[in-house]
Amino acid sequence: MSSMSIDHLDFDPSNTADSPNLGAYLRAGSDGDLLTSTLLGAKEALDVNIAGLDAGVLGIFAEDSIHTTADLGQFVLAVQTAAQGALAADGDYAPFQVDSDGRLRVIADIDLTGDLVGDDEVDSEDPLKVGGHAYNQASVWGSVAAGDKVNNATDLYRRQIINDAPNIGVSNAAVAVDNAAEVIAATALAGRTRLLMQNLGSNEVYFGATGVTTANGIELKKGANVALELGEALDLYMISDSVTASDVRVMQWG
Repeated sequence: MSSMSIDHLDFDPSNTADSPNLGAYLRAGSDGDLLTSTLLGAKEALDVNIAGLDAGVLGIFAEDSIHTTADLGQFVLAVQTAAQGALAADGDYAPFQVDSDGRLRVIADIDLTGDLVGDDEVDSEDPLKVGGHAYNQASVWGSVAAGDKVNNATDLYRRQIINDAPNIGVSNAAVAVDNAAEVIAATALAGRTRLLMQNLGSNEVYFGATGVTTANGIELKKGANVALELGEALDLYMISDSVTASDVRVMQWG
């Protein structure tokens, strides 16, 4: 029997065929099973599982698994982009994006079929579902400042509240109307929707827009009354056909 020995092994990567080779099997530490390998592309890879990557460990969980207190998670990084824009081509993987305040960028529009449809354009979208806020009607009629946002209001039975019936306030006044046209309700009631006039004088009076005369105004005969839908932004003028003032009663409500 002959044998050969060398004092060390030199491996030459440029001449692998003529370099000394040492053959060995890798075995698992727990049971001694042989570790196998798999060809991935042109690379041999050991068939191993990185320690800790079992389901439920180090943030690895199965789909639809149940949350448990103290579960570990993995930190996910996002890219801060001052101006929103694509960071990858169509079909590529891409990172989450955040704005300069760290807020996650999401799709802003809610159109399901294409571009958002503007005012006075042909509707081609699925409807947007808009929620409301339920109120006890006795508490809903307070005023807000101009330009404030307001809730879409419903009553306690989810019926849409339309502020059409007078619920805000009411006022009464007596106005002396002569042959000089004047505003019939110089101080408009806030939130006014209706106005009632009654001619208690001895002369006919005429009402209408600014510049009203007895020749172009609407006549309100002695003892007659008329109710009008008139918002607080509109002024109503009245004039008499006599220098003798007529007593006209005015009630506003809204």
